[in-house]
Amino acid sequence: MKLKHHGRPVIAYGKGGVLDSVIPGKTGVFFESQTVADLEDAIIKFETMKFNKKEIRQHSMKFDEKEFRRKMIEFIERAIEERI
Repeated sequence: MKLKHHGRPVIAYGKGGVLDSVIPGKTGVFFESQTVADLEDAIIKFETMKFNKKEIRQHSMKFDEKEFRRKMIEFIERAIEERI
């Protein structure tokens, strides 16, 4: 899977896996509860912020398929070595 939207900030519900991939104020904005009011507040905050496209892209590359594969291979090799 190739990421096509590197460098774009997000507005996300602040629960689950997104907590590992979004840096508040740098790569996006969280809203705390799934209500219209909280989402509106996040949108208003988001619209007043400036984001660094290059910084977001660099951060997103940590979640790239190639990086994922590299880390998985390292993990598996380390696990095999520890069992030998």
